[in-house]
Amino acid sequence: GSGPHKIPYYIKHNRKSSVNFFGIDILIGEHPKELNFVQGMGEHLPYKNDLFDMTSSGTSFMHYVNLKAGIKEALRVTKPDGCLCIWVGVKSPSAPKPKENAEWYNKLQVPEMAENPFHFKRYDEADFERSFNELNAKVIKKEVYHVDNWRSSLFYKVKKNGSTR
Repeated sequence: GSGPHKIPYYIKHNRKSSVNFFGIDILIGEHPKELNFVQGMGEHLPYKNDLFDMTSSGTSFMHYVNLKAGIKEALRVTKPDGCLCIWVGVKSPSAPKPKENAEWYNKLQVPEMAENPFHFKRYDEADFERSFNELNAKVIKKEVYHVDNWRSSLFYKVKKNGSTR
């Protein structure tokens, strides 16, 4: 999910001219894009197997209807010696609700079966690690940064089945 912007913020300041970036998102957003862009869903990537050296997701999985399908697709399009890098923002269900919301937010409707207007489900650390195990994917690096008492950012570097690097 590269988002509706010309280029995701986490790429914008770390670009190298030797690297080609590809993005996919349901939202078309701003044009022209500053990366190769396809409108679509992460659970159904329109790319051939073993195409990319690295695939990444900056908080996109929280919008997926099927977490395991999204991870499986990202691994499918990653080369055998490549990796999948995932940034996950997790929030405790016990986190306090905002005292007030912006007027535009209060007008949003929650889609059927979704937890809120922006996230199908707020997957947590256990959901990701269970999915990795079920897909026989290997977590080669994990970092956790605590934002506050209720929120954390998780960063995973994952390899495909059978990868040794």
